[in-house]
Amino acid sequence: MSTKKEEIVGTMTIKEAAANWEDPRRQHLKRWGETFGVPLQELHPGHVVTYQNDRGDETTAAQVDAEVSALLALLKQIGPWRRDYRRRIQGAPRDHPEIY
Repeated sequence: MSTKKEEIVGTMTIKEAAANWEDPRRQHLKRWGETFGVPLQELHPGHVVTYQNDRGDETTAAQVDAEVSALLALLKQIGPWRRDYRRRIQGAPRDHPEIY
């Protein structure tokens, strides 16, 4: 018996959204979910920069990049809100051109 996944919406936390995201990249969201409990729609560039700096002290740059890329891919799942996020994230480091 399979359970139906909920639609990913901006009011979900990263942890809630990752649990509903049927994508193998969700494995890279575990630390994000442990670090930030805010709704997706409240994420801003400062969260990304803080995460990159803090996580960079614990693991490789490649791992941090995979985790940031996974978050950005997840955010693309929430439809119209994505455009607003893209405008707000403009201040984030340009390591991830897929958001511009």
